[in-house]
Amino acid sequence: MPLMPAPDSGVTVRMYRQGHGDCFLLALRKDDGSPFYMLVDCGYKPGSKVHAGIKDIVADIHASTGGRLDVVLITHEHQDHVNGFWEKIGANEIARFDDFDIGQLWLSWTEDPDDDLANDLRERFGDELLGLVAASRRLAAAGGAERALASRIDQWLELESADLGANPFALDGWSNKRAIQYIKNKCPVSPLYLRPFERAYALPEVDGVRIYALGPPRSEQLLLSLDPIGGEGYVHHLAATAQADSFYAAAMDHGGGDFAAHAGDAIDAQQPFARRVRIPQDERASSPHAAFFAAHLDGDQNAWRRIDHDWLRTAETLALRLNGEVNNTSAVIAIELPDTGRVLLLVGDAQRGNWVSWDDGDWPDADGGVLTAEDLLGRTVFYKVGHHGSHNATLKGQAGSDYPSLGWLARGEYSEDFVAMIPANEKWANEKAGWTHPLPSIRDALMRKAKGRVFQIDVDNVEKRATIGQAEWDEFQGRIAETDLYFEYTVADS
Repeated sequence: MPLMPAPDSGVTVRMYRQGHGDCFLLALRKDDGSPFYMLVDCGYKPGSKVHAGIKDIVADIHASTGGRLDVVLITHEHQDHVNGFWEKIGANEIARFDDFDIGQLWLSWTEDPDDDLANDLRERFGDELLGLVAASRRLAAAGGAERALASRIDQWLELESADLGANPFALDGWSNKRAIQYIKNKCPVSPLYLRPFERAYALPEVDGVRIYALGPPRSEQLLLSLDPIGGEGYVHHLAATAQADSFYAAAMDHGGGDFAAHAGDAIDAQQPFARRVRIPQDERASSPHAAFFAAHLDGDQNAWRRIDHDWLRTAETLALRLNGEVNNTSAVIAIELPDTGRVLLLVGDAQRGNWVSWDDGDWPDADGGVLTAEDLLGRTVFYKVGHHGSHNATLKGQAGSDYPSLGWLARGEYSEDFVAMIPANEKWANEKAGWTHPLPSIRDALMRKAKGRVFQIDVDNVEKRATIGQAEWDEFQGRIAETDLYFEYTVADS
């Protein structure tokens, strides 16, 4: 199989069709004329395959690059962005990139072990995650509807129970983190940790192309801001509430100290209610209230009265929020081409707080002036749609809105060149996972803005809109390729 060609100018973007997840291979031309390859994420949701499995996708990446990746960018540590690199299925550890040479690994600043804010965030995240794992195990042990709830919690946390083994607190066995460490170990140099507004980053041996990190924000408040506010959203969506979070946190309190240090008895010992207002199960028979318990709480006919696990049910709300928080740590990059100034925007799964932070700073431009996110987004002609087109990962707005939004993208002369790629398997997401990916109103807005030039992993043919002329459509068709393995599109820089 021949190598994936790099265009004479610009960049070719290949969106793989492995399933519900992100895997993007970019090809540019180096100064010496050889191809430069950058891989952005590689993951999928098990069971969401479209045409080809992840093994076939990785084989194609190897064949298309000769096994050499100049840069790998991992936007964040969720399963559907990283398990194509390394995955644990049952007792089997599958390392799929053993035969690759990787030049550099790029990560968000939130992965930097020497960053104090990142360390604080990881500590809080780890404590919450451990608590949720404990809640999930208690629910699973209860059986029935509680077991189904435990499965949903694990799904939101993107954990694989096999990885946790007998000890659910063995976080070093979490596949997502192991996948990132696996790629770190393959790189000959330390990772590059991207920070917004720090500087323009360069691609090794590629002259003129500049990379700007827009997110994630260095603000815990914004990282915790997940859902659109007011007119920012295409639809309203039920968000996790502070009340549910605080109730759950109180419920999981086991008397202080390090949660992991109490892992041995945490699942059995944690209770939401003070000792003075509860009677342990083994003391019921000797209690002065034994007759009341027997009459009103025992037996199937009284099951509706019992609240043994009700306090744990708020865990699903917190798990959903924690999932969104990890999405919000996504590295967001804008790739600026040197001749035309066209920009490619890749946002991972960035959500509301990440988006609105993009205009909180600026960069020096080549002429000694100031470059803003509004300028970069206005020249954006390619958009990797955030979080599979979910409700909180593409903000609604106009060109004149006071926050970054879809309305800020592709303005003026750049508006005629806008193209979007949605890494979603809609049928699987809707019917199997219960997710509205992509949200119809977001997909419709993208279709209008792009005049039909929207790729979606599970849709075999790009749809032409009547608003685009035939000559323009034919020119677009000349810059795309479609196979069962991938969609490909070239952003020209001329």
